[in-house]
Amino acid sequence: MATKKAISLLPKSWGLPARSWINGNFIASRSSASTMENTYAATGETLFSFEVAEEAEVNQAVEVAKKAQKEWAEWTPIERGRVLRKAAEILERDNDFLAHLEAIDTSRPYQETEVVDIVSAKDCFEYYGSIAATIGGEYTQMPGGSFAYTIREPLGVCAGIGAWNYPIQGMAWKVAPAL
Repeated sequence: MATKKAISLLPKSWGLPARSWINGNFIASRSSASTMENTYAATGETLFSFEVAEEAEVNQAVEVAKKAQKEWAEWTPIERGRVLRKAAEILERDNDFLAHLEAIDTSRPYQETEVVDIVSAKDCFEYYGSIAATIGGEYTQMPGGSFAYTIREPLGVCAGIGAWNYPIQGMAWKVAPAL
């Protein structure tokens, strides 16, 4: 069971608005003020409420992502790999804190989130960060003297849908390979 200390770390005690985070800022919903509650299943306690992102916020996030993706695509694979490895370092550094939040959010035992969820996410970012510089195109000789060449490069923005019960793992398994 999650500790009272861990519950005190949740957003309602951080003084941060529970809104969409877009382009480095919390964005209030423009089309509605509907909210959802995050409930701790072990006690039924409402941990915090957050605004629901509506179509306008999703569109804004996609536009910001498109601009960022153009810059990201210009980075070398080595530079992109450094970013992924830095994400792995942060997950490792903050494992205890994140594991408490994950345990509370998913109503799963801390003993599990501490040794599986955050570590698995860290491993995923570390792996893809380590191989980023080695991913390249392929040259294939074709019949009749022609050839085919493939190149792997960032193409655009994508969205991933994750499960409620393993959010950090699911995020890592989608984000790290895509980046």
